Amino acid sequence: MIRITLPFPAPELFPNRSKGRHWASLSAVRASALNAGYTLTYQAVSKHRGPWPDLTKDVPLTLTFCQPDRRGRDADNMLAAAKHLLDGVATALTVNDKRFSPITIKRGEVVKGGALVVEVGE
Repeated sequence: MIRITLPFPAPELFPNRSKGRHWASLSAVRASALNAGYTLTYQAVSKHRGPWPDLTKDVPLTLTFCQPDRRGRDADNMLAAAKHLLDGVATALTVNDKRFSPITIKRGEVVKGGALVVEVGE
């Protein structure tokens, strides 16, 4: 299993916050999230010293959202907001993100600044 710690998704990427905004106003935030996902995954893969998960089949993911505060957030909205981070993860692993299955969503402890812990493989 590969463990990757990503930043908590930006507030602008949550579906309820982006309604009514022009797509171009979110372009830089989306690009930044994709770049962060790619870079942090690439670093985690280069340091990985355990058994390598089989990436030729479905790739199970466990997402643990460690929120920056105690505000109530829907799990499906957190997953949608993390889309561009996960696209970066997929690019770094050289897999198509449609093969991320099953995706397990968990809530972690509240941490300063928030975090998204991604575990790839079983």
